[in-house]
Amino acid sequence: ELGNRNLLNAVRLDFNVDTNVAAIMPNLLKIKARGGRIEAILHPLQDYDHSCNQNFAAVESSSYSDAALMINKLIGVVMDFEIMNEITLRSETRAEVPFNTAINDMTKYQNKPCYATVIAKMKGINNAIHDIAASSNMPLRSILGIVGRDYAFVKFAISQGVQPDVIGYHIYPRFGQASLLTDTWYGDATITTL
Repeated sequence: ELGNRNLLNAVRLDFNVDTNVAAIMPNLLKIKARGGRIEAILHPLQDYDHSCNQNFAAVESSSYSDAALMINKLIGVVMDFEIMNEITLRSETRAEVPFNTAINDMTKYQNKPCYATVIAKMKGINNAIHDIAASSNMPLRSILGIVGRDYAFVKFAISQGVQPDVIGYHIYPRFGQASLLTDTWYGDATITTL
């Protein structure tokens, strides 16, 4: 149990269409009952397709359906849903825009077939979150996570119709690296371009 290990009662979990909800629900309910917060990273089947399918309507529709199915399994227990995970680290997206090279230049993502496919996936998931929030009157939130210094990805995604409620920032400092208070590897802390 998290409390016995002096850990915060907050959990972030990967969630797939075929996740065994019955196996994890008792623990999720315990966390929620103790005031804990749970985030689910939604991975529709489309998330595992790296082929850059250019049938955007089909990709978006499939992602929407899978996301809706997953959200409805967790509704009332999970309120925060991340739109896939670490999108700029996917093999097909890194091939189009190398990691940590776009920084604040959103034009790097334009006219890239794999990024266009990923945006369709993201829109489907994001729309499912918002539609279920509206129909259930639950305060569900969508999270768009970024990694490293590619801040322009958030602006690009929003310009393409993805409307996240929360921006998540993933960083992976390593032992021995300078403190984030003094090391600007992750970029200027006063970013105002989003």
